[in-house]
Amino acid sequence: MDELRTALELATNEELQELTWVMFQRKFNPLDYVSAPTPITVQSCDRLTQIDALEERFRFLAADGFTVLRGQTDLVSYREVLMGICNHLRLPYSDQWQTTELESEVFLHVLNRAWEKLPRDRQTALTRGVQQSLMQNPLWDRLPKALQNDPVRLTLTGGGAIALNAFVRPLVLRQIAYQYAVQFAKYEAAKTVLAQGGSAASKLF
Repeated sequence: MDELRTALELATNEELQELTWVMFQRKFNPLDYVSAPTPITVQSCDRLTQIDALEERFRFLAADGFTVLRGQTDLVSYREVLMGICNHLRLPYSDQWQTTELESEVFLHVLNRAWEKLPRDRQTALTRGVQQSLMQNPLWDRLPKALQNDPVRLTLTGGGAIALNAFVRPLVLRQIAYQYAVQFAKYEAAKTVLAQGGSAASKLF
């Protein structure tokens, strides 16, 4: 199963556009100035062509120099990339783990680093948002009490040690990711308002 292709095909058009903008920045490789298309060029393609380009670009950026020179970047698997990231970040994992478990560990690491940089009021707002979202789910009563009280901090700092079953863990991670996006959007909107000399930013919070 090609998890990378599946994920790209499930992405919305907006997500593909944003991913294309990030992935095709020319700062990643000097050869990009010679051979790689610009983000705008790829974004103007139809959906299938854009997905093909993103998949090829991901494998190219993830491959080592020898693989690129041999023209074998198509052999680079998404799972191998995740394992390489875990090794680089010194994250514990098992060869027996499923790809989604590897994704979760990397995702938790990134979110935890972002969490540590958030101001206390943003941490509080994010935690409150996650709690309110989880309370609307039937699984809420099955969560450990400690996790109900502080779902973000315990999930992030606990990492793979948190005893969440296969259904609860993705649910909590999805809500944390969503609330991160909400808080980031509010923060960026507030900065825009303040930069324009307005005082309405407080209404966003």
